[in-house]
Amino acid sequence: MIDTLEDHFTTTGARLATLRQACIAPVPDIDALCRARHGLIAASLTRSRYIQTSVLPRLIAATPALAALRDELDRDLSHLRSAMSAHIARWSVAAIRDDWQGYREASARFLARLDERLRRERHVLLPALRALA
Repeated sequence: MIDTLEDHFTTTGARLATLRQACIAPVPDIDALCRARHGLIAASLTRSRYIQTSVLPRLIAATPALAALRDELDRDLSHLRSAMSAHIARWSVAAIRDDWQGYREASARFLARLDERLRRERHVLLPALRALA
């Protein structure tokens, strides 16, 4: 389980890097950007689903007090998904073409939030799983 979770973190981190790389270009490469965005969304959803369906149930079964952690992570994830939806809705392909610099800045802010979420998950979940091993 630890290895699988670490693989999810690695994959999501790679997708973050791909999107950041796409945002470095002086002009948008819409195809590369769309692939990067979709890849990040898919990796994030897969990681979140694994945490919700495998990691947290195992941790809570071993330590029922961790149910509060699940609730906290759920709330945070809900806010992050809402922000992601708003970001995607705001930044259509046309909007990106019209304001590339604005998109790059908005994406940097959103990606920083996602980085923080990943750091928090790693900091909390991996040590808890290792304690069960």
